[in-house]
Amino acid sequence: MNVLADLSSGLSPDFENLYDTGNYTDVSISVGREPNNKIFLAHFLVLQARSTFFRSMLVDNKDVSNPIERPAMVFEDITPDVFEILLSSYFEDTPSGNTEAANGLPWSLKT
Repeated sequence: MNVLADLSSGLSPDFENLYDTGNYTDVSISVGREPNNKIFLAHFLVLQARSTFFRSMLVDNKDVSNPIERPAMVFEDITPDVFEILLSSYFEDTPSGNTEAANGLPWSLKT
């Protein structure tokens, strides 16, 4: 039995579970405009590890001498359903939802 192979094979389902349950979130992201808006709770570590855009927003601009407990971001020009596809892609092997809709995202958010 290869213990390391067993551990790594569970990584993807573990991340999907983290996304699905919303446990341990530490970033809030407000997306859309009234009446079609939604607040997403996300994971700082996953966002900065999986996206150069979020890494630059969360890490490069962060004053480490004054840590933010729960960073908040606002994206009014994106619909919640499209943003949810993007966010799920950071946690899942196959993003859920209509991935064609994500083509309308600004390029900077896709990286």
